[in-house]
Amino acid sequence: MRDQEHADCEGRVAPGVEQPRLSGDGQRDPEVHGVTHVAVEALHYEGLGGRNGRGCSASGPRKSPEGGVKVDKDSRGYDRDRCDFLEAVCGDSSRASQRPRNVSRYRSRDEDGEECGLEYSRQISHEDIVGLNEAPVNYRFHARCERVDSTVRATRTGKDGCARICGMRFRTLLIFSLLGVCSYACLAQRANSTLYPVQSGFIDSHGALIYYETVGRGTPLMIVHGGPGASHDYFLPYLLPLMRSNKLVFIDERGSGKSSKVADPRQYNVANMVEDLEAVRVALGLGKISLLGHSFGGVLVEAYALKYQKNLSHLILGSTFASTREINEALAKMKADMDPKDRERVNALEAAGLFGRGEIWEHGRYPDEYAKLAWGKGYFPYIYVNQPDPNYDPVSSNTTTAWDVYREMWGSDGEFIVDGNLKEVEYVDRLSEIKVPTLIIVGEHDESDPKMSKEMHERIAGSQLLILPRSGHMTFVDQPEMFLKTVREFVAH
Repeated sequence: MRDQEHADCEGRVAPGVEQPRLSGDGQRDPEVHGVTHVAVEALHYEGLGGRNGRGCSASGPRKSPEGGVKVDKDSRGYDRDRCDFLEAVCGDSSRASQRPRNVSRYRSRDEDGEECGLEYSRQISHEDIVGLNEAPVNYRFHARCERVDSTVRATRTGKDGCARICGMRFRTLLIFSLLGVCSYACLAQRANSTLYPVQSGFIDSHGALIYYETVGRGTPLMIVHGGPGASHDYFLPYLLPLMRSNKLVFIDERGSGKSSKVADPRQYNVANMVEDLEAVRVALGLGKISLLGHSFGGVLVEAYALKYQKNLSHLILGSTFASTREINEALAKMKADMDPKDRERVNALEAAGLFGRGEIWEHGRYPDEYAKLAWGKGYFPYIYVNQPDPNYDPVSSNTTTAWDVYREMWGSDGEFIVDGNLKEVEYVDRLSEIKVPTLIIVGEHDESDPKMSKEMHERIAGSQLLILPRSGHMTFVDQPEMFLKTVREFVAH
């Protein structure tokens, strides 16, 4: 019997059914509307759910003298129970005067076949669901679903249950919804395969704020620039294709680029910069990394490998040195190869002192004449060979270098001798301690004499050496395809 499934309800509240959510604009959705023909039985709204011992209405049946069920009418001639039901469903007493639509009345019988009261049910329309979703629901109930005359009827069976929506249309809607979600996910994944967001920020490392940028996907490859006092900008855009296979992590060393300055220039040293690299690795949660250092950056990654080798998967030494004594020999040779007239002028400017000259705003950097001679006439043949950068301007470096870092580490006596704190760099005898897979890249005409790279190759067991033909110090500019292919394949194994 239908009455046996009824449960108690506290207070005179509207029955509700958890329905599929409608669109935000409240418009009638034909697919949703098609599955919402769910009738909610209003259970003995004389007492709204009260029961006696037999499960019948607690108020008892109201029988006419003839034994039939009496219909209680109000002063307007409307069935009170029927109006009460509308008021309960709609939550609006003002609508109780309207004749309810789609309301069916049933005589409920007990197990002995005796009539024990009236119950009402109605089909919920699209507008009703909008109203129910907007109105607070005071209780939850379980819905027992049964098909009566091709209509799905939900019967309330407990206020702590949940509502179930039955019907083939709902299942069809659910299937199409899932297919839509899957299709969207596939399209999103395809779109994301061509998208490489850039993340940047600062990491607080031992008194300095270290700037970093990450881009790409795959195992992490940290890239350390040269100088000292330059920035990661000169790698761009040349190294960007590596983002397709690796997560690239660019940094600016302390005091350089976008990283912060420190009050004491003596804090610009190899040991502190090694700790900065480790701070970036830890802060970004990179785990084991591949580490590439170019020029002076190669010195830093050598020092890192000697201290934090356990954190490395691969080491790449690009156009660098492991001995200040050896790099000074290479620089002296470059100076000796200059045009005698230019070399004589360079010597004269160095002897007179390179700082505190010219206009007052020029006191903290090289005189422009010296910059052109040293970085132009002296260095250029060893920087580019195959594909010179048409925008190269030796004077531009004069106003983009972090001079406090440069003078502390490289020195103040010119471009052809290192006599700052880098003169302490003598790692040749320790290179055999490096056990991680190591790749050494150098240009055939590099300012970092290729013979130094050959020595490093001999000292590091199992290392690989690549000497790029028709290439100077900027190997990734002169021979970009060879450089990128070699690096990509090396870090992949």
